[in-house]
This record gives sequence, C-alpha cells and structure tokens, in this order.
Amino acid sequence: MSGAKHTRGPWAFERLDDAAWVTPPDRDEAVICDLVPRGTADGSTPLISDEDEANGYLIAGAPKLLASLLDAPILSKYHGHNGFELERFIVDYERWLADCRDTIAQAQGEQS
Repeated sequence: MSGAKHTRGPWAFERLDDAAWVTPPDRDEAVICDLVPRGTADGSTPLISDEDEANGYLIAGAPKLLASLLDAPILSKYHGHNGFELERFIVDYERWLADCRDTIAQAQGEQS
C-alpha cells in the first residue's frame, strides 16, 4: 500500500469495562480512536457496550480490510501467451478468499 496516508497497521482494539480504544502498532504514536461509553439512565458508570466493542474491532480491522481489497486477483494479470491461466488464477483466488475470510473474522472480533 505505497502512498497510504493513514497510520500504518495492524491496529489493535483494547478495552476495559469503562473505556476502549484502537491503537497503532507503535505505542509511541497517537491512539487511532477512543470509544466513549454512553451515559446510563440510572446515573451509574457507563460501560462499553457490545455494540461499542464490535465497532472497535471493525475500526481496528480497517487497514487489513483495505489491504485485502487492494490485493484482489486482477483477471487481466492471468492472460498469457497460451490464453487464460485458469489454474494459477484459482490458486491465487482461493488464497485471497481465505485471507479475506480471516480478515473479516478479525474485524468481527473473532480470533483466527
């Protein structure tokens, strides 16, 4: 991803009961984002909700999601002197698809 203007990944989602944030790989850099818990009707200390946590994992997964999209196999690269190289395309496509599924699982907060 040459020329990327965003903070390099991978990003990580971290949380405590009442705070959560997304951090870059180098802790000396600024936090990517803070997730602020919403107030509660009874005045108790607000906690990070399941929705907040899901949003945090999705935000943390953004660099890898972008990289996966940019790495998609391009059909025109599989045309050679002997026509379309179907076997090579299928191998590359299946590898890319497996990586995409792993990336999506991580963005949904699932361990891989």
